[in-house]
Amino acid sequence: MGIFFEPVEARAAAQALELAQGLALPVSARSRPTGEMRSKGCVLNVLIIFIGLVVAAVLAAVLAGLGGGLRGTIGLVLVVLVGLVAIDSIRRGLKAGFSSYVDPELTIEAGSTGVTFKAPGGSRILAYDQVQAEIAAMAVRTSVRFVGLTLKSPLGPIKLDDAHFVNGRAAAAAIVARMRRDSGIG
Repeated sequence: MGIFFEPVEARAAAQALELAQGLALPVSARSRPTGEMRSKGCVLNVLIIFIGLVVAAVLAAVLAGLGGGLRGTIGLVLVVLVGLVAIDSIRRGLKAGFSSYVDPELTIEAGSTGVTFKAPGGSRILAYDQVQAEIAAMAVRTSVRFVGLTLKSPLGPIKLDDAHFVNGRAAAAAIVARMRRDSGIG
């Protein structure tokens, strides 16, 4: 049981402890609503289509500069068609991923005695010594960022972060701080 630290995760845990200093228990995180997740898909669709059109315009300009005539026109048409097919397939893939999202209506609360998992079917409280978690961190070169936790819960594995939960990173930080305090480390 408990929380496990690797070198990157140890640095991320230090960030979590710093973030948790300003938090008062209980700290709750709520799974993101369906509409909010679907709107992310719409923004990504527009962005991908815009990038695709810019790339197609650049390629068209390059091909137009290579020479005119029938050969240049055929090349231009082929580039535009391939670009449109690629843009459409990416857009459809994103749309399918976000349109299938259904809010699980989960609430995770870091309280003074343990972590509460609330779902439509009921709730369950785990004492901090029963919580199993892994630090989720992003590392780029020498920079490390605390993202959240992956919790092994009675409901299955849960990614407690801001991408999946409103206030997820703060709740994850509170859990890390409380587990660290209760284990006598630091």
